[in-house]
Amino acid sequence: MADQTISVVFELLGTIPDTNIEFYHETLVYKDANGNTIGVASMAWSNTNVPKGTAENFISSEVEGNNGLPTVFGTLVVNANPDLSQLLAPANPVVPVYSGADLTSQWNTILATENAIASQNLTYTPMGYNSNYGATTALIAAGISPPTTDIDSLYFAPSSYNSPVN
Repeated sequence: MADQTISVVFELLGTIPDTNIEFYHETLVYKDANGNTIGVASMAWSNTNVPKGTAENFISSEVEGNNGLPTVFGTLVVNANPDLSQLLAPANPVVPVYSGADLTSQWNTILATENAIASQNLTYTPMGYNSNYGATTALIAAGISPPTTDIDSLYFAPSSYNSPVN
C-alpha cells in the first residue's frame, strides 16, 4: 500500500438554475507518509464588494473576461494554505488521483504550476480561468491524470477541462 496520496477535494458550490446539475470547486490535497495534509487551490481575488453570485455577474464576467476586460471576480490567485479542517468535512467528496512512496516531486510541481498560473494575472471567469482550471493544469504538469469533471460526470467542475496542456 502506498504511503502518500494526492487527491482532489470537491466542494459543492451550488446547482445550475433550473437543473439538478451541481457544480464544484476543486482543491488539491497532499497527504504525506506521516498523515500530514496540505492543500493548494486557485481562487478569485477582487477588492470590490460587488455580490459575485448573481446570474448577471456570471454572464457579464464571461463576456468581459473573454474580451480581455476586468470582471467583478478580479484575478486568479493561489491559496497555498487553504483551511483543510472544513474542506475535508465528510460532505465534500475526496477523490485520490495519485499514490506512491514519495510524491514530493509531484507536489512541488503542482505548487510551482499553481504559482506560475497566479503570476500571469489572469482575469477570473466562472467558465474560463478559474480555480478548477488551475487544479487540472497543475495535475497534468505533475504527470497526474485529473478526474473526469465535465458536465456529465459525477462532480462537474466548470473549466477544469479547459487546461491548455490537456
